[in-house]
Amino acid sequence: MNFEILKQDCPSGLVREEEFKALYAQFFPRGSDSSQYSHFVFNSFDPERTGSITFSVSGVSSKQI
Repeated sequence: MNFEILKQDCPSGLVREEEFKALYAQFFPRGSDSSQYSHFVFNSFDPERTGSITFSVSGVSSKQI
């Protein structure tokens, strides 16, 4: 996923799963359903299942994109 898109659409650095799914869908061909795959990807960044992930410019960890 492109960091610039996340930064533009979620300037606070906080992304909830539904927002993530909408952003992720932009990378799939028209008509395809990316919701199950984006759910899997989101959960890999949200192992505590808090319902949100954060990202920052400084680095990437399991809670950051």
